[in-house]
Amino acid sequence: MKPAFAQTVEQSRGDMVYLVKGGVDYTKQSTWYFIRVESYKVRLFNKAIADGSIDLSTYGTILESGYGKEPPYSVLEYMRANHGYNG
Repeated sequence: MKPAFAQTVEQSRGDMVYLVKGGVDYTKQSTWYFIRVESYKVRLFNKAIADGSIDLSTYGTILESGYGKEPPYSVLEYMRANHGYNG
């Protein structure tokens, strides 16, 4: 996966699930990603986000992704129900 620039990152406390928004992919479209970060990589993940460019797959499992500035409501509900996301 190409590096993504993250403008906004929201963390779900209990399950280490993050919503990363504001990236762009090779098509130059805005993207969002839900990623479950491996607990021992959280510190490195936060540093990479702060640095502005990140290959998300290095830090955990990408659970969902899509185009746009925000994920659709149906995806948010799915992430809440199935992955413990509480953002």
